[in-house]
Amino acid sequence: MGGSGYEGVRDFYREWFVGRNAADMSIESLSRTVGDDRIVDEMLITFTHDIEIPWILPAVPATGRQVRVPVIGIVGFEGTAVASERVYWDQAAVLAQVGLLGDDVVERLPIIAAPDGLLDGTVAPNQLARPR
Repeated sequence: MGGSGYEGVRDFYREWFVGRNAADMSIESLSRTVGDDRIVDEMLITFTHDIEIPWILPAVPATGRQVRVPVIGIVGFEGTAVASERVYWDQAAVLAQVGLLGDDVVERLPIIAAPDGLLDGTVAPNQLARPR
């Protein structure tokens, strides 16, 4: 999902993002780093999957499940104009939280289905499951 150039970015936001989010979607800022030509934001996005949300769960009907996922956004600038925007998140964690990945997959792969332990420091990152 996304767009290139003025028209592509405008169409992405108009068609796929604005008005296409859960009723209770919230974004909590965790950190922000500001440089000369870019801003990097770390956020926690929380929502109940009460509608199809095409930018994060395209073609997935509402599951009614709660999703909490850390997101990184990087916005680049040329002068005062936005030159680029990149947003990253762990899609496997989103899929696990809405029930599209079985527990066996979550147990075998390095998927952290709930971010709370990462955010409060009680779960160490990068802990890979042992091969079976």
